[in-house]
Amino acid sequence: MMQFLLFVPLTFVIAPVFAVERSSGMDNLILSSRNGRQKIVTAKLLSVLATSTVVVALYLAATFLFGFLPHRSFHGWDAAIQSVPTYARSMFPWKVWQLAIAGAAWLIFTGAFYSLIICLISSRMKSQMGTVGVSLAILFVNVGLAAMGDTVTQRLGALVDFGLANVTLIKEVFGSYKVFNVFGMRVTYPAMAVFVLGIFSALAVLGIYQGQRSRTIG
Repeated sequence: MMQFLLFVPLTFVIAPVFAVERSSGMDNLILSSRNGRQKIVTAKLLSVLATSTVVVALYLAATFLFGFLPHRSFHGWDAAIQSVPTYARSMFPWKVWQLAIAGAAWLIFTGAFYSLIICLISSRMKSQMGTVGVSLAILFVNVGLAAMGDTVTQRLGALVDFGLANVTLIKEVFGSYKVFNVFGMRVTYPAMAVFVLGIFSALAVLGIYQGQRSRTIG
């Protein structure tokens, strides 16, 4: 739930990146400046990824700080993750501190993916609040699908496995023994998730560039 709540403020921070300029008509002028469409859109995307990383890093720092203060001890950080009930079936031979690092990197990665989806929506909307509404609706739908019973989630399969609700949860990605059969090869859940989210990220970036190209003045 806390990781889900992280994406809510992230939505409000990133939603204006394209929508505000489009609502005022300024994007036609900006995108036709001497800097060119490609440079401006690239700069926006890089700033979005940097913002996403900072927001997630602040969340991780706060989570660590307030999780550490009640105990004020690193005792158990060198234990195997299988000693933690949630990760008893994990296939990864990691220590707790290694899982913490991998989890932080994973949350930054999935936060960047969600940010690109928001950017794609923002580039197609004429309203900042409309972008926020659509982005949050996608988030809520993903959470709703993951919260359904086992019978439903098993039928939905990959839609749930690679939905934002599951793919952002460290315990789902690294806490179970889950592999996918891809053309006869056994691929772990994290590797498959990187591939799937990478494909969708590339499509989102391509959609943003194509959408902004149509907004420029010939």
